[in-house]
Order: sequence, then structure tokens, then C-alpha cells
Amino acid sequence: MRESGGKTYDPPTEWSMENVEETLMTLAAFSKDGDLKKALYQFIEQFKFYEQKGVVTMSSVIAHIEERGRREGILEAKKQFMAEKKIWDLEKKSWNQEKKSWSQEKKDLTQESGEMLSTLVILAQKTMIELGCSAQN
Repeated sequence: MRESGGKTYDPPTEWSMENVEETLMTLAAFSKDGDLKKALYQFIEQFKFYEQKGVVTMSSVIAHIEERGRREGILEAKKQFMAEKKIWDLEKKSWNQEKKSWSQEKKDLTQESGEMLSTLVILAQKTMIELGCSAQN
């Protein structure tokens, strides 16, 4: 199967297919050897894992096209969702900034009205003193 130093590797016949596959995959993973991977795939292709398909029929072509369309539709829907999410996030950020601005404006107006009220009270007290009025009057 694989020539290495003039030797060919043939797995023992008493090994099950799963053991051979597992051993070769492990070796391929450890060695990062492209030739070993190629040998593994050639060996696996000898076994019929999938049922043989018959002639290509119109229904199989339609099923393939529908499946491809479904995958493309899902991909397009994901792209559209991400675009809408991005727009929504930008709007949300804008709203939050506007809310923060309004909150600051409200705080400033509250402080200003408090200062105006204090000034009004002080002026009223001064006027009362000048006129000689008491709090009872």
C-alpha cells in the first residue's frame, strides 16, 4: 500500500477495518505525512460504505438543486440578518447617545432651576428685609 524504504505496508488480515482505519489515521495525524493519508484514503475506498447510487434521475437533479438552493438561502438569510443586526446596533448606539444627551440636559435644567429657585428665595428675603416684613406677613 505505501512504500517506505522499499517496503510495502499491508495491514494484517485479522484486523477489522475500524482498527486499520484508526491506526492509519493516528499515524497520519502524528506524522503529517501526505503519502500516508493518500494510502489511507485509497484503502478506505476499497470498502463500500455508501450504497451505490443508480442512474442520475431528474428527481435526484432537482433534489440536488433544491439542497444547494436551501444552503444558499440559509447563507443569504444569515448575511441579511447580520446586515440588519449591524444597522440595529448602530441605531441602538445612536439612541443611547441621544438618551445620554437628554439625561445630561435634564440634569443641567434641574440644576439651573434649583439655582434660580435659590436666587428667587434670596431676593425675596432681601426684599422682605428692606420692606421690614416678617415671615408672618
